[in-house]
Amino acid sequence: MNITTKMLAAMALLLSLQSCTDQIYTTDPYRTPNARLTSLMLPPHKKDVELFFKGETPEEEYIKIAAIEARGPEDTSYGSLIKHLQLSAQKFGADAILVMDKNYKSNTSNWTYNSRNISTDNYPELHGIAIKYRKNIDLTQIPKEQEIHFYNQETSSFEPALHLKLTYGGGVEEKEELNPLGMQHYTNFIKNYSLQHLMYEDNKNWKSREVDGKITHRQLTKQGLPVKQVQFIYNPDGSVAEIQLQHYHEGYNTDSYAEKILISYNEEGKVKERTIFRSDNPYLREVYHYDQSSSRLDVMETYIVNQEKDTPFIKTAFAYYDPEEVK
Repeated sequence: MNITTKMLAAMALLLSLQSCTDQIYTTDPYRTPNARLTSLMLPPHKKDVELFFKGETPEEEYIKIAAIEARGPEDTSYGSLIKHLQLSAQKFGADAILVMDKNYKSNTSNWTYNSRNISTDNYPELHGIAIKYRKNIDLTQIPKEQEIHFYNQETSSFEPALHLKLTYGGGVEEKEELNPLGMQHYTNFIKNYSLQHLMYEDNKNWKSREVDGKITHRQLTKQGLPVKQVQFIYNPDGSVAEIQLQHYHEGYNTDSYAEKILISYNEEGKVKERTIFRSDNPYLREVYHYDQSSSRLDVMETYIVNQEKDTPFIKTAFAYYDPEEVK
């Protein structure tokens, strides 16, 4: 067993041991109000979002990105509901919203104390379909492949470990493992800390809570038991500053451990570095490098953090669609 294999095995063993205004209202704090309608992952933005009401139709060709929803207390204004729809649409990278009719949903509570009482509250709901104009979809900004390399301390060089062909949504379409630990370590040390997994992964096991159009909490369950809780803390400009993680082995009443991710940005607002802490100690560090001409993410380097110096661990290189491929 060479030094690299020993280091990877040790890392695997370590893992195994281990009041807001106009708030979106829900009786289930982890109810997911929005549903993605396409696997296409579009970057969020802060641009104006067009509104199309009943009887109005966009002139531009479009695709449906997500079904979005806003709810509030009984006295929530129509304008506030519209604002929340627009914030959700921005999060999905949409250009416009097809606004549906406003509805009211009743919540009835029954209890007995000397006599039976019934309390009914009406919550206004507004639904819409977030859309993206086809002319504004630039697939050349979406990664189509990832090359994963592991660092070999004996040769002081990176060696190919895994090749991934990606879907438009960032999922794995095909894989070629060049190292027996390739997929395992990609999942444990890259994917599971990615924003795509922690914030955007959408399936029946994930539930979310939003405030003012921002995802603040997420919960991942397995067979009904929580295995991961995620909290997002934002900078004043709306970018994610910190991610707090709580991992459970078999539910709340079992052993757990906490992690956090601190994120720094460059002058262009792109992620420059992320440091992952476990038990308040730095554990992994990710450094991001961008292509100067296209501003696309070129390489992400992952280091093991120790007291003396950071040790190279994994290098992830990205390949993108050529303009000729997406015409």
